[in-house]
Amino acid sequence: MTTMTTMTVSPAKLEQRAVALALANRVRMDIADWKRDVKNMSREDAIEEVRQSLTGNYPPTVARLKLGHMLDCVRSLGEVKVDRILLMSGVRADRHLGDLTDRQRQCVADALNRLT
Repeated sequence: MTTMTTMTVSPAKLEQRAVALALANRVRMDIADWKRDVKNMSREDAIEEVRQSLTGNYPPTVARLKLGHMLDCVRSLGEVKVDRILLMSGVRADRHLGDLTDRQRQCVADALNRLT
């Protein structure tokens, strides 16, 4: 015969989970807003926004945006150009913007400059 045990979660843990969930939702919303803004920009403005983000001028929550997703937002940068930029820079598409080193940022910016 097996017995079921129920776990009780303290109110402090529930509050901590709620705060973490609210923060995660805020980050997702900020990233979605940034991506939507870039997609609605002209090609030149979008490329300039990506260059600015690569130099570190981005909202803190956008630091969790993956590099491949960031480049996909730019008009006329299709899958092939994005892959070529990433290959030329030697940076994986799944790296987060905030996790890139200064050298990696510069390599991506240089590759972006060469292909646009």
